[in-house]
Amino acid sequence: MLVREVMRTEPVTVRADALVEEALDLLDGSSESVMPVVSAGGVIVGAVSQTDLIREVARPDVRDDLVPAQAGHPVLPPRTVVEVMDHRTVTVREDSELAEVADLVTGSAHPSVPVIDEHHHVVGLLDPREVTRLLGEGADAGAPPAR
Repeated sequence: MLVREVMRTEPVTVRADALVEEALDLLDGSSESVMPVVSAGGVIVGAVSQTDLIREVARPDVRDDLVPAQAGHPVLPPRTVVEVMDHRTVTVREDSELAEVADLVTGSAHPSVPVIDEHHHVVGLLDPREVTRLLGEGADAGAPPAR
């Protein structure tokens, strides 16, 4: 079974130069908790999760005022996705055998893994929960009757 047979197509993506607030709106309108981040040319450059974004827009800790800013430069909150995203994103190819990437996908820290084509464009998302469900259905279809 190939990854393209079980992946979700048309994933929501966000540009690296998008504002953090825009990314939050995109995630809020989708069922995902992580989004692939793409360059202006559509090439994957990372991923951003709800946690990454929420952490950056949440109210600052009042204890931050106790730590002096370095050399008189105030610490400004991040404004764009590239400032908060994970640059070390795990991806899989759409033409990979599912059996070959199963350990990688199920061991990933993110709930969904971006699927890319040969040009590194995001073409889908591989959700370990969905893969488990599909494999379970296949096992049920070939399982002997219960006694």
